[in-house]
Amino acid sequence: MGKYFSSNFGENRDDHFHMGLDIKTGGAVGVEILAVEDGYISRIKSDFNGYGKALYVNHYNGTTSVYAHLQKFSPEIENFVQEKQYANKSFTIQLFPKKDSLKVNKEVPIAYSGNSGGSTAPHLHFEMRKTGTPIAINPLQFSYEVLD
Repeated sequence: MGKYFSSNFGENRDDHFHMGLDIKTGGAVGVEILAVEDGYISRIKSDFNGYGKALYVNHYNGTTSVYAHLQKFSPEIENFVQEKQYANKSFTIQLFPKKDSLKVNKEVPIAYSGNSGGSTAPHLHFEMRKTGTPIAINPLQFSYEVLD
C-alpha cells in the first residue's frame, strides 16, 4: 500500500467498498489539511459515528473532495459550525452552506487531522466524487501531491 496509505480506494469491507484513501498521519492528530483545489465548502458534518467531523469541498471543475475523521476545522469553519451547534443544542450536525459562502483556497488549511467518528486510529480519509452525485472517483487518477 505504500508509505502514505493505510487503506486504498475500492478495498472490500464487510458491508461496502472503501471509496477513498486513508492517508497516514504518523499516528498524530492536528496535522494541517489543505484542499486539493480551490472551491467552496458545500457540506459539513459533525457526528460521533461514520466520518466524524467531515468537510465536503466543491471545486469548479465538477469534482467534490471529502476530508473525514477530522480533529477540528479551520477557525472560520469551526466558528460557523459551533454557532449552528449551539443554536441546535447538538454536537451532531449536518450543514449545507450557500455556494461560495465559505470559500477555500488550496494554500490555506481547512482542517486538522484527527480520529473522529468510526475511525480506529489517527488518519485522513480522503475521497473524490463527481459533484452532485454519490459517484466516487479514484483519487489516484489525479496528480495531487501528498506532503510529508
